[in-house]
Amino acid sequence: MHLRRLRLRGLPPGLAVKRLLPRSLLGRSLLIILVPLVIVQAVALQIYYGSHLDLVSRRLSDAVVNEIAFTLDLMHRFPGPENRRWITEFALHRFDLRIALEPRAILENRKHPNVLGPMDDDLRAALAQTLDRPFTMDWTYDTGSVLIRVQLPEGVLDVKAPRKRLYTGTIFLFVAWLMGSALLLFGIAAAFM
Repeated sequence: MHLRRLRLRGLPPGLAVKRLLPRSLLGRSLLIILVPLVIVQAVALQIYYGSHLDLVSRRLSDAVVNEIAFTLDLMHRFPGPENRRWITEFALHRFDLRIALEPRAILENRKHPNVLGPMDDDLRAALAQTLDRPFTMDWTYDTGSVLIRVQLPEGVLDVKAPRKRLYTGTIFLFVAWLMGSALLLFGIAAAFM
């Protein structure tokens, strides 16, 4: 392999590509089938599921952020520790949000790592658009939830939102289906070659 790489360095680009391509009719036929198949699968993944995943992720993020905003509005309308107790219980039972207030706390400004996919960007955009307060998000806080911290005049509000409410798990099923069907079609084509 090392010797072949050395031979390809001094060649013009057209000849180097020609030397990398298969020389047999079977190899070239399989390549003629494989390349369009991979391109079609990649386009289908990007066009259909890329736009679908963005739309679903935005809607899920908007729903969770609107529930947080509703809870903050209730806390503003009904101040006091006794009211805060029933409001946090309401948020837990109705929205599945675990909410706690850290009195007189100051929100630290730390960077948290991004997660794969549009979920964190969509949640950040929804929080910035809906809440008019400083906030942080931590996706690495827990494997089952996302920690959202919001600065309030009386302290920092900690909101633990379940991850399952912020992303759809069907992407893995869709990618597996896409790759499985591509491998099956390629296998059938290779058998008939």
